[in-house]
Amino acid sequence: MFMAVPHKGSPNADYATIVTGIARLATPLSTGALEQLKRGSKDLLDLSIRFGNIQDSLMFVTVLEAESTPLASWLGRGSVEVVPHESARLNLGKREQVFSIAGADHRTVCQFARANDAQFLQVAGALEGLAEAALDRQQQRRLQTKTDGDRVPPTSDPVDETARVQPCLIVPFERDENHFVGRDDVLEEIERMLKQHPRAALAGLGGIGKSQVAIEYAYREKERYPRKWVFWVHASSHARFCESFAAIAEEVQLPGRERPEKVNKLLCRWIQRLDTDWLMVIDNADDSKVFWPSDEQASTARLASYIPSSSRGKVLITSRDEQAANMLTDYSQQVIAVGPLSQTEATELLKTRTPSHLPLDGAESLVEGLERLPLAIMQAAAYITVRKRRMTVLKYLDLFQATLNNQTFLLKTDFRDRRRDSPVPDTVVATWQLSFELLQKEDENERTRVTDLLSFMASFDRQGIPKDLLSHYLGLDLELEHALDRLMDFSLIKVEKGGESFAIHRLVHLATREWLAQAGYRHKWAAVSLDHVAHSFPWPEFENWTGCGTYLPHATAVLELGQSQEQNPLLRAKLLQATGIYLGDSGELKAAGHNLLEAWTIYRETLGDEHPDTISAMNSLANTLRDKGKLDEAASMQQQVLEKSQRILGDEHPNTISAMNNLANFLSDKGKLDKAASMQRQVLDKRQRILGEEHPDTISAMHNLALTLSDQGKLDEAASMQQQVLEKSQRILGNEHPDTISAMNNLANSLRDKGKLDEAASMQRQVLDKRQRILGDEHPDTTTAMHNLALTLSAQGKLDEAASMQQQVLEKSQRILGNEHPDTITAMHNLANTLREQGKLDEAASMQQQVLEKSQRILGDEHPDTIAAMNNLANSLRDKGKLDEAASMQRQVLDKRQRILGDEHPDTITAMYNLALTLSDQGKLDEAASMQQQVLEKRRHMLDDEHPSIISAMHNLVDTLSNQGKLDEAASM
Repeated sequence: MFMAVPHKGSPNADYATIVTGIARLATPLSTGALEQLKRGSKDLLDLSIRFGNIQDSLMFVTVLEAESTPLASWLGRGSVEVVPHESARLNLGKREQVFSIAGADHRTVCQFARANDAQFLQVAGALEGLAEAALDRQQQRRLQTKTDGDRVPPTSDPVDETARVQPCLIVPFERDENHFVGRDDVLEEIERMLKQHPRAALAGLGGIGKSQVAIEYAYREKERYPRKWVFWVHASSHARFCESFAAIAEEVQLPGRERPEKVNKLLCRWIQRLDTDWLMVIDNADDSKVFWPSDEQASTARLASYIPSSSRGKVLITSRDEQAANMLTDYSQQVIAVGPLSQTEATELLKTRTPSHLPLDGAESLVEGLERLPLAIMQAAAYITVRKRRMTVLKYLDLFQATLNNQTFLLKTDFRDRRRDSPVPDTVVATWQLSFELLQKEDENERTRVTDLLSFMASFDRQGIPKDLLSHYLGLDLELEHALDRLMDFSLIKVEKGGESFAIHRLVHLATREWLAQAGYRHKWAAVSLDHVAHSFPWPEFENWTGCGTYLPHATAVLELGQSQEQNPLLRAKLLQATGIYLGDSGELKAAGHNLLEAWTIYRETLGDEHPDTISAMNSLANTLRDKGKLDEAASMQQQVLEKSQRILGDEHPNTISAMNNLANFLSDKGKLDKAASMQRQVLDKRQRILGEEHPDTISAMHNLALTLSDQGKLDEAASMQQQVLEKSQRILGNEHPDTISAMNNLANSLRDKGKLDEAASMQRQVLDKRQRILGDEHPDTTTAMHNLALTLSAQGKLDEAASMQQQVLEKSQRILGNEHPDTITAMHNLANTLREQGKLDEAASMQQQVLEKSQRILGDEHPDTIAAMNNLANSLRDKGKLDEAASMQRQVLDKRQRILGDEHPDTITAMYNLALTLSDQGKLDEAASMQQQVLEKRRHMLDDEHPSIISAMHNLVDTLSNQGKLDEAASM
């Protein structure tokens, strides 16, 4: 064996002479030997002549440099070819095996890092070949000598005999000339890589089409180079590899093929000595143990050593395991990742595989649903084709999209593809289960937990699975990193967000769940996943919203798997309550109510009605019912929460105070303002005493009381308190906290009520901007901010902008909350008012009639919002000239507000103001003037003289006085 030996000298020997000369300054060295390596050296010529006299009886292995050797920069060149290939070759034909070592230069051509390196195995295999050839010749000589001493004619050496066939294509699959589509980029990359390297590999998910690309490449190579040999080797197992080698040996009539134990070595050696170009495809090389057996399989030959290598040959490998592909290509970045087809390619594949008369409606949606995976598309096409009399692409799409069970059934439906190796499954589900089983076998042999991690991940949503959640389960960083790497090697998962989260291919996710179900492990892993996500899900406070948002899809996926005996019901209830609260805060009220109801039910059945956890869940559910507008049901439930908390926990317990706070809010919503305010003052007092003035819960109590004070018409007190709430919230919670933004929103509303419209509008625009940015456009609180700003714009006389915004609020409320929600009714109420002010009286009256009917049905006749609806409808009736009907309705409004809210409430004064206008229009001037005088006095008592409401009241009184003929009094005013 000669390893980069310059038989004909080296043109770069001068560089070595220079280096040696410099080295002699410190160490006595001779440059004589280097002089002999120069081209044209007499010594080399003499040596060559002597070598020629003995070479006919020997066999040789010549190893070439693959790369140029870097030189020091001061020598003037970056790198040089120390021993050119023409100098290293002996040109001995069949008796010389020639190959290069990938990535090796002159310095590293005989240096190896590990005993299992492909480069070392290549050299070791060549040495083994030389030794076996020598033993074969020795055996031949013994057989050729008769016992009587006579010699028989020598027979030809089976190792040296070249098969007597012409180069041909030995591929066990037909070319798919009519159906192969796309993949030009992959084919071009194979071509480019094999020009630069002796080996390349295709790696990707099972069913992604690696083998189909390799088949097409093999046929194209044979077309371009008819004198090239093309071999195909199945490598899914040791047996399949050996079967393929035996079949090739038979095809080429290889001498010695009748000795099965020698076929692999004989064929490898024969291919390496071919004097024409060759290509070998090693297909389905998914299990590295096939090529490098473990210690327990020491008796099994290392098939890696039988992969031929020579300067005339190339090897193309396909594998679903990127690690195996890297090992087989010497870790030299020669692995090509094969991904899904483009949508155009995928649609074309479906078209070529289905009957031409069938319409292609839904084809693009179907291939996207199948993740543009060739095997899945071919499987779907086969299903459609077999049932072509009653099946179309669109019908298949409808079936596929209907349920997950349908998807699993369709992806399991068998079909036969003649262009796949027979042991390799044809269905999507089965082909991935083969990947799972390979990893499971690896786990058993190496005591790893790769399939455990995949099973754990399968219970979650397939995207955005946080690494923190995985480490909560697997623990050790090294073990987790190994498991993640192996799953990525098989393309079963992919990394997201810089390695901090992971995703599973959608159909892989489905197939993994089916695999677990078939193995009877689905409930076990659902319970394991529930345990870990329940402990990992952050409690839904604002500071944890980001984490809640990250974990929510996975918590939801685990909960959707349903309850089982393996699950801890209390962990399920805990997760249901946490997700329910977060969903409610996020505006997902329907989902929140569902989760919280189930959590409360589990706690009641498991712990009983009186347990603190049961009461806590009941409290959370009551809050969500309130947000959904079910005020009576919420108030009843909250009353029970308060009574139980007082009895079990005591009056001073934080949960009891929280229950009182929530009940007070419900009372305020129902218009029972005095009772609400009294209770809220108790809550504020207790929190100030127990928690302190600066505690967020204390600030929240002050916030709620201020709202009620504002509804009571105590605007100065409310505004003063809201200013304190805002300042404390900004200082303690920060400007972006939802409670701070709510405080700003409420203060802005108070400023509007006090007539400071520009200041209010400016602040409300800030609130809207922050809520859109932090909560999103669809959140109920964002819609509320838009609603409040629209009211202020209307008060400013910007009616078109206000109406446009109110229309958006109404549409969002209807879509998010539903038509019957109180906030939706309020949105309709406000839009109707603006339409009225725009002069669109019929449209306004029609909408106000709907508002009144819904309010009466949902909120009741005595609710402040119902009374407001009656008030507004009456105003529209007055505008339309229906004065008697309007006056009758306005008298009812005034009577109810005096009784419920009191004579001094702003809404009561507004009712008096509206009735006075109608009385004036009816010609009842004395009654109108008297009432308008009361309105003016009451408003002056509550508001500044410059407030628009005071100016408006004065204007109306002036008109009435003028109509009464009291011109001097009117002029004075």
